[in-house]
Amino acid sequence: MSISGRWVLDLADKDLLKFVLDKTRVFGQTLEINPKDILIGQNLSIASTRPEPGDSGEYDIVTWVKRRYHILKDNQVLSEITLDLPRITKIQVNASAALAINNNLLSPLEKQFLETTFHKYRPGIDKSITEYAVEKIVEYEKDNKPINADAYDLVCIFIMRWISTEIDVEPEIRMKKKFSDFQNGKRMPGQKESGSLESNGYSYKWISDDSESTTKSLIPDDYLVSVPEGASDQEKEDAVRKKAMDDAKNMECQNISLHVIKVKEVEIWTDRDWPMIWVYRKICGNAGLHTYWPIEHHRTVRHIIFATIFFPSFDDRRNIIKKVFDEALVDAAVVAWITADISEAIKAFKQTFFELLAKQVYVSIKCVVPSFYIAEIHEEWRQVG
Repeated sequence: MSISGRWVLDLADKDLLKFVLDKTRVFGQTLEINPKDILIGQNLSIASTRPEPGDSGEYDIVTWVKRRYHILKDNQVLSEITLDLPRITKIQVNASAALAINNNLLSPLEKQFLETTFHKYRPGIDKSITEYAVEKIVEYEKDNKPINADAYDLVCIFIMRWISTEIDVEPEIRMKKKFSDFQNGKRMPGQKESGSLESNGYSYKWISDDSESTTKSLIPDDYLVSVPEGASDQEKEDAVRKKAMDDAKNMECQNISLHVIKVKEVEIWTDRDWPMIWVYRKICGNAGLHTYWPIEHHRTVRHIIFATIFFPSFDDRRNIIKKVFDEALVDAAVVAWITADISEAIKAFKQTFFELLAKQVYVSIKCVVPSFYIAEIHEEWRQVG
């Protein structure tokens, strides 16, 4: 009898995730997960079960709610953003050991022996269930013909009991706070010297909570620049310039200039994530349980937002381009600051920029590319608890 691979609890199991995401679930609702693939593949069926004493503990299943907002300027929609809010669903896991057999390969005597042996096992008193089973089968086969090893197996059935769910709204609170905070001179480009975003005509409006996902949205690597702790302002800007110039190698342009503006330094915050870590636990009569378990990790993060624009070095209209760049940056910088959804900020930036440029210059200008980059300073992830 081999139990290799029979004791794996997959917390990313599609049935479990469906259970977790079901909006109709209530306290105490349960879900049974059994190794269907093993049972079907070996033509086995459950002959007998026995609940294991106690439970294997509580687990947090983490999914991400996609909460959508409109960002408005003077009550007009400026952009649409998405916040990733972790939904933490707590479940209790109980286990039952199960004897699975193939009736066609066992005699009535062999079946009775296996079931009797299975139920006589005493967790915490006898050896591990595998050692116990091997020992009893060896004794049996001294006086009887060997039992077909393909005719039986020991598997684990998991009972998931739903306890609670909670959405962590800290990212949303942080976003809303940016609208009401008094800037005290740390204004966005184009803002008044004092006041909040609200006093400058900016507001937000909830749209909907969209689908949940098992993964967190990340800032695209295309716009992210890692800089070391302690880097000077010039070193941060130089790192952004290098990244932008490397990206420009794919542009079919020659003799272009790069203009860079530091938009805003975002306050330090604690980033949270739940990577799936491979762990080993004891369960089901001292058998080993292997599972990918979401383990909460934290790290402190600081972002510095930079706006960039490429333009032809020798074009007589370059001063107009810079002026339009500064005007377009006013609203786009707000979007970039309040959300990690930098792609939306870039979209708003480009749309506004080219609309304003078209009013100043009546013919298109090649090799004009506005964008944003985020310089990120962060510590290493550390496990919580």
